[in-house]
Order: sequence, then C-alpha cells, then structure tokens
Amino acid sequence: PWLFWTFWGMTSLLAGTFVLGGAHTLLWLPRAFEMRRELKAEEEAEERESAAAEDALVERRKAAVVPTPAVEEPVEAPAGDVVKNEEASNDDETEKDEGSL
Repeated sequence: PWLFWTFWGMTSLLAGTFVLGGAHTLLWLPRAFEMRRELKAEEEAEERESAAAEDALVERRKAAVVPTPAVEEPVEAPAGDVVKNEEASNDDETEKDEGSL
C-alpha cells in the first residue's frame, strides 16, 4: 500500500505543478501582450522623435551654411606697393627661392 499511495501522491504533485504553472501563464498572457504593445508604441514614438530631431538638425545646418563673399584686406608689400595677400605671399616665396640659389 505504501508504493501505491506514494505513486499517486507524486503523480498528483506533478500534475498540480503543471496545472498551477499553466494557469499562471494563461493569467499573465493578456498582460504580456499589453506590455508588448506599449513597448512597441514607445519605440515607434522614439523613432519618430529621433527622425524629427535629425530633420531639424539638417534644416539648421542648411540654414547655417550661407555662402558669404570672401573679402580680402589689401596688404602693403615691402616695396611700398599695395597688393593682395596671395601676391604678397607668392613674392616672398620667390625671393626666398632666388636667395637660396
């Protein structure tokens, strides 16, 4: 008789564990689906926000890059002539090259 009651006791313990586990899973299933929907909605909202922020940044960068005309200040050359910056630097390099020959 001990083996009979032990067998049925262990079998009912195993079956009871599966029943309680299954009931717990079924009761949590609607909440899990709801949480999944909320998470998906939050991710989509974050994605829309980041896309809008990126678009705004691109627009600001486009507005910030306005071509302005370059104004060069005249520089007085060593000989007393007024020349532009590029010409003065080219003359200096030429004089250095001639001096090294």
